[in-house]
Amino acid sequence: MLWNWINLCALALTAATTTATTAQMSDEAFQSRGLRPFSSAHFTIYSDADAAAVQSLLTDFERLFETFSEEATRQGWVVESADARHQVVYFRTQEAFEKFALEIDGSKTPPPGYYAVGRGRSVFFDTRNHRDVLRRAEQLAIAEERIEPMMERAKTLHERHSTAQAERLRGEARAIRLQVAAESGRLHSDAEEMLSTVVTHEGAHQLFFELGIQTPKAQYPAWLSEGLACAFESINTDRPFGPMRPSVRRRDSFERIILESTPDPLFRILVLDTPPTEASAKQHFYDESTAFVIFLLAERRTELSQYLAWFRGDGMGLKLEPSQQHEVFVAHFGDPDALERSWQRYELAQTRNATGSSWARSLAGAVIPDQLEVIRDAAAQPTQPTQPTQSPTP
Repeated sequence: MLWNWINLCALALTAATTTATTAQMSDEAFQSRGLRPFSSAHFTIYSDADAAAVQSLLTDFERLFETFSEEATRQGWVVESADARHQVVYFRTQEAFEKFALEIDGSKTPPPGYYAVGRGRSVFFDTRNHRDVLRRAEQLAIAEERIEPMMERAKTLHERHSTAQAERLRGEARAIRLQVAAESGRLHSDAEEMLSTVVTHEGAHQLFFELGIQTPKAQYPAWLSEGLACAFESINTDRPFGPMRPSVRRRDSFERIILESTPDPLFRILVLDTPPTEASAKQHFYDESTAFVIFLLAERRTELSQYLAWFRGDGMGLKLEPSQQHEVFVAHFGDPDALERSWQRYELAQTRNATGSSWARSLAGAVIPDQLEVIRDAAAQPTQPTQPTQSPTP
């Protein structure tokens, strides 16, 4: 399907973790690669793109910073070094992006964007120049080139009094013109939305780590890191966005899971260090993690703040086994089954036509009271995981 590429791209928006603690690259190192610096209040973008395009991105990043700061205040997160500039690398072409990712960050198959944890930079390219977009644009151009010869042929047929054939050919030509125009518009719109999604997702990863809410020295479960970043995704930063105004694409995708299948049981996603690799499972994981994190931000902010603080404190430097990740979660949020039922009620109340879904049926068949007070009592005195082992910075 024509638009599958954007879904596959969205699946790959992960934080590129690294064991390196390399300092940020210098201006000279970037300029030696043909990348010029452009700065705003909180970001410096090194890019080979034209100045107008980069200035537009700086505006997007500053809007993200403002949205992020407002949410941090609402959640009670302690923010560090808010005045520091964050380093961004933006390439005009996919080829230049992939070369940098391989040579500098050692990534052989990078997604459209990534945040290099421990190296202090987010890296991405203009998704309007994604190979799939350019390939489809070329196909549409070839289709458009057929129109003029078809119209000339129709004219000739008309002159020869083959009126019916002429009108049929003109109709086919007009249909092609309409289809090309419609698909060209969708292609451009989707590429623009994808660029905005990459900026806000990777930029959110960057702010979580570089403002001290997350640390490179802790091993976070994948649902937490990716769900937090996805919660700030936007397909258009001109409009209000953030966890309480989730991405339309991401929300629609999760609602389809509710209505057409069933979200994975919570216990399956809580302990994963990395997202699944199979495409549909990965999409499922990202959409579900996003929705779950948004629920926690709205309904369990105290517990979530304490959970995040544990990783920056007692959890720093620990290599956690899945069972230990589970213990840490339970220590802060209580029984996952009870929490899952609360989450189900929250989501089903916001989803149209969900009363007949399998999620709604499972909830009706196993109602567990909301144990909010019990959960908060447990979160007040979190326990450490059983016999954690030390590890290098992940």
